[in-house]
Amino acid sequence: MVTSMKRKFFDNVGMGLFLISLLLVLFLSIFVAAMMGSISDYMDEDIVQRLLAVSRHLASQIEPEEVAELRVPGDMDKPLYGELKQRLVDFADENEVLYAYYYIPAGEDGSMFQPVVDNDETDEAYTLESAPLETESAPASAFKGKAAASEFSFYSEGFGGLLSAFAPIYSRDGDVVAVAGVDITDEQIIAVRRFLRILSAALVACVAVVAVSGLFNIFLHIRRERQLRAALNDAMEAGRAKGDFLSQMSHEMRTPMNVILGVATLLKDSNDIEAYGDGLKKIESAAAHLLGVINDILDISKIESGKMTLFEEPFDFRGMVDDVKTIIDFTAGNKKQILSVDIDRELPDCLIGDRQRLGQVVTNLLSNAVKFTPEGGSITLAVRLEHAATGEEGAADEDEAAIRVSVKDDGIGITQEQMLRLFRPFEQADKSTSRRFGGAGLGLAISKRIIETMGGAIWAESEPGEGSEFIFTVTLKRGSPPDGGAGGENSPEPRDFTGHRILIAEDIEINREILYALLEPTGLEMEFAENGAVAIEKFVAANGGYDAIFMDIQMPEMDGYAATRGIRALDLPNAGTTPIIAMTANVFKEDIDRVLAAGMNGHLGKPVIIEDIMRTLAKYLT
Repeated sequence: MVTSMKRKFFDNVGMGLFLISLLLVLFLSIFVAAMMGSISDYMDEDIVQRLLAVSRHLASQIEPEEVAELRVPGDMDKPLYGELKQRLVDFADENEVLYAYYYIPAGEDGSMFQPVVDNDETDEAYTLESAPLETESAPASAFKGKAAASEFSFYSEGFGGLLSAFAPIYSRDGDVVAVAGVDITDEQIIAVRRFLRILSAALVACVAVVAVSGLFNIFLHIRRERQLRAALNDAMEAGRAKGDFLSQMSHEMRTPMNVILGVATLLKDSNDIEAYGDGLKKIESAAAHLLGVINDILDISKIESGKMTLFEEPFDFRGMVDDVKTIIDFTAGNKKQILSVDIDRELPDCLIGDRQRLGQVVTNLLSNAVKFTPEGGSITLAVRLEHAATGEEGAADEDEAAIRVSVKDDGIGITQEQMLRLFRPFEQADKSTSRRFGGAGLGLAISKRIIETMGGAIWAESEPGEGSEFIFTVTLKRGSPPDGGAGGENSPEPRDFTGHRILIAEDIEINREILYALLEPTGLEMEFAENGAVAIEKFVAANGGYDAIFMDIQMPEMDGYAATRGIRALDLPNAGTTPIIAMTANVFKEDIDRVLAAGMNGHLGKPVIIEDIMRTLAKYLT
């Protein structure tokens, strides 16, 4: 009985919804038919006023200073001209007008006006190169300070003409310096009227269709089909995006891996000493490239998940630039390029910010410049102190300083259309770029998010075939150099630690061998533990007699976190004070926080860099 009642309920629900839909369609048909006349009258009576409002809105979209910059045909080469063109295109789309444009006066008697720019993207567009036009009554009124439209008689159904409105653009002094104009075609109005008539007839027809065939049930079916198709399209689009990303990453990772494995195979069967040296350089270069791709993927992952954080610490901006230049010099030298650096003398000796992230941005920009600049080309890195936070030019007693960094090259250049894709993740200016020059298409997207997180801005200026200039600005706090001296962070670290004893907890044998080979020249006495449990045993056996411990995190039996907590809990000398430094491939901010929370003193990311190890040893052993 319950099943029967449910069946009847669902059967009647369909009929009930059908009848409700029928009544609604009937009501809408009557309502639209009744409103048809009043809507048509409203359109006829108020079209001029609404078009004038649109022209005034367009006039507000440009500043008088921008008008002053666009006076002669040569001004069309300015970036402002392209920006203004796009602004008009967007305005016309948003406000549903056919043309949107700006005029400036031409001639002393005011009888002519000069087109500046419009939204027409064809070769027939009016520009500063167009011949001046005779001023008609409506634009003439606008030049005199009164918004006006063309004669309403000019608008007639079927005429195929334009209805235009013009509004003045005033200078700061109240003078009219230009006119904003908008056009609509009478066909637009006719199309609206025709649409209303068709809609009214269609709604009336729907009543009969619904009554005869049960259109409502068909509608529900169609809607379900559309939802399924939309979901399928979304899934396919997501699949394509995932496939493109995986394909790109596969290429970027497999290419250096192919070099590493190929060269290793060749060296295995070679007795040529020179071949060994050249092969090791190739392996090192390929491994560095692979590490860069991995770091980019991790960075963009952190950025997209909102987990990227910045560190605030004193650093020498000049020293950071010198370090980056040292890295880039090698690649630029291979292409016989001239890399020059120009740093403002007024730049403070010490600033406070994230040195690593700023260096990453500068490295990305310089690497791209080297990549896209032909052999023998030139690249210039310029650093300028723009002003202090209050706007006073480089005042030494201000707390903040605005820094402008630009990287200019004479490479292949970029079109305006390509520039729109520059800072998007996994995209490059040209789809063939990754095939011609390599790269995962992440560097600029990461740089943009880093600079914007710092409260700055980054952009590009370029023309095809004329090179490119990438610019970013950031405002940093002024700081005091550590120990009263600038550039202390770049001071050479001691590499002789004879007499010191350290414990290294690392479960992978090859990693232990690498660390031993790297640290043996320092005179360190090293002992190794295969996991956290063995590390605790050795610490107990040595009665805490280690000067420092390097602790891997992911190890069998006992991981680095548990081992650290175990050592800190021991009732032994130095158990609570012996420096324990994490040496791990877990490099996210939350990983570092967890390391410190477990009782460790510092963090080194894998793959380990010998300079970082030396800096850490110098910190805790000297």
